[in-house]
Amino acid sequence: MKLILDTDFLSSFLKIDRLDLIMRSYQVESLDIPPEVYREISQSKLLHSLADKHWIKVTPISLTGNEALLSDPDFASLGDGEKESILLALMSEESILLINDNKARKIAKKYGVAAFSVPDFLMACKEVNFLAKEEIGEIMEALKEKDFYGFKGDIEKLLLT
Repeated sequence: MKLILDTDFLSSFLKIDRLDLIMRSYQVESLDIPPEVYREISQSKLLHSLADKHWIKVTPISLTGNEALLSDPDFASLGDGEKESILLALMSEESILLINDNKARKIAKKYGVAAFSVPDFLMACKEVNFLAKEEIGEIMEALKEKDFYGFKGDIEKLLLT
């Protein structure tokens, strides 16, 4: 299985120094990002946090076989990192895309990609007892503090009960 991260999801977990959590929860040995996501991260203060993560693989994308997606005006309106993340996910039958942007996630799902947001990821960790609600609360607080990540009230309540 390939686990692919978009820039926003990757940066959120880099900021709280919890990328290892993603790998352990999915039991994978590496995380894949497309070149544009690496470029976007390299233009931020987070590059140094990524430098020692040898298990992050920058994987080139292919446009072959994605003509319908490439001609979709909604897809064309996405950011470059989001587009490449979706394309990378489509290259492997067994891939999961971790992406925060609602519009990008809907487009990815429309084309058959399993795509999940931070709250989806945390809920899955809770449901399989990978994380206790106390740990989820700590992660949520860290995301709020260091990434200014906002959780909707009903989602926050579900995650913490």
